[in-house]
Amino acid sequence: MLWTLVQSHVLSSLSPQLASDITASEKSVRFTTNGPQVLLNGSPIFIKGVCYSPAPIGVNPVVEAPYGDYFTGEYLDLWKRDLPLIANLGANTIRVYGWNNNADHRLFLDFCASHKLWVIITFFLGTAKESPIDDPRVILDAFSSQVASYAGHPAVLGWSFGNEINGNWNLFLQAFSDKGKCNWNPEDAGAGHGGCLQSTEARGPCADSIACVYKGSSGIFFLSST
Repeated sequence: MLWTLVQSHVLSSLSPQLASDITASEKSVRFTTNGPQVLLNGSPIFIKGVCYSPAPIGVNPVVEAPYGDYFTGEYLDLWKRDLPLIANLGANTIRVYGWNNNADHRLFLDFCASHKLWVIITFFLGTAKESPIDDPRVILDAFSSQVASYAGHPAVLGWSFGNEINGNWNLFLQAFSDKGKCNWNPEDAGAGHGGCLQSTEARGPCADSIACVYKGSSGIFFLSST
């Protein structure tokens, strides 16, 4: 019953034609890349985006459920208020952070599509303790499940695999270094190494450690063909 009421509330803000267009466009929207250029159905697009991570007043999303995932029907008052304002500013893309793999985000994505906003979803990795690199197939399976749920939606531009995984607080640098794959020295952290918090160098321990941890994490995808 709650779902029906929420769905009705959101869809009532969409014209019948627009709601129909959203369903039809799922069959026609295709994002691809050509080098760094993003293409929509073969034509280049220019992304004008903002990060969007709302939270109700007085709530700490780091320690309180739903841990930043305010993109479900339960919190529609937040995004139904914000998304038209973001679109009116001239943005065409938002990147979101908290995204529970088991929650339903269809209404949120439909509303984004109705305001011509594309969405970059962040796949939650957390820390290396939450997503151990020793068992990468578990990570890949969870990611594949999330992509399968929403890949065909016209509002979804793509995914960000984790967030700031090069930061030493997320422990991936340490995990890959312990495996002998990344040459990261914790003693260098104060100098800006191991996460590049202070350093702007193009080469050296800082840049090398960042390249290594992202190469290591992206290597998870190669498991899909093994």
